[in-house]
Amino acid sequence: LLALAGAAASLGDPVVVDVAVGRDSRMASPELLSFTMDWFLANTTCHGGGKCWANASLLTADFADPRLRSAAAHLSPAFLRLGGSAQDRASYKLDGSTCPPEEFCLDRARWDAILDFGVATGLRLVFGLNYHGNVAAGRWDPSAARQLLSYTARHPHGHALAAVELGNEPDLMGTSKPTPSELAAGVSTLRALLHELWAGAANDGRRPFIAGPDVAGSATFAQQFLAALNATNTTLEVLTYHGYCGGSGDPKVAANVLAPSAMD
Repeated sequence: LLALAGAAASLGDPVVVDVAVGRDSRMASPELLSFTMDWFLANTTCHGGGKCWANASLLTADFADPRLRSAAAHLSPAFLRLGGSAQDRASYKLDGSTCPPEEFCLDRARWDAILDFGVATGLRLVFGLNYHGNVAAGRWDPSAARQLLSYTARHPHGHALAAVELGNEPDLMGTSKPTPSELAAGVSTLRALLHELWAGAANDGRRPFIAGPDVAGSATFAQQFLAALNATNTTLEVLTYHGYCGGSGDPKVAANVLAPSAMD
């Protein structure tokens, strides 16, 4: 509406806008504006040099910092997605052992800190599980996910985990990317695992939902994935995709984010 009014005004035409306030036409989720943290290591070099992710990833951020907690709480309600390309290289150590330095590894102390952060700030956590690194002969092995999710289901702050995703941008995994049917089978296995660990009607409100498939450009992959998922009688609560409106410094980014056609 604003874009249309602005376009007309730029042509010098008078604009009259009538707004019907008697009913809601559409309702957006309170968490519409949300954000993400990636798996960057402390020694990751950024564009132009420097270690700009040294304390800004899910592996390095100080989740107990009162300033960070205050800022995050003021952004709530929102989803905090924890994921990115490196999630498909990540391991989990929830047995009390410590992760080696400078590896994509999540140990108990770090996961505890993340769950506590979610509760303290009111953010709803969305965690991206490792798919690609746990596949053999086209089948996803849920053993690592079971370790993480089993611990979370028993954790006093486990309810901070609102959702899980399986894999990151599967359509861009090159020659090793899964078929839509293989990914759908993995999601079906994940669904069964969630219902096993958060069993019973008493856990219906606490059980994490599944979001996906996190594609980044292939509508065909997403469509085939949904068809394959439907064939397994598995539901997907939230459909996700990654849109890089800015590209690599695209000067048309401002126009693109305001154009509905750019989302087609």
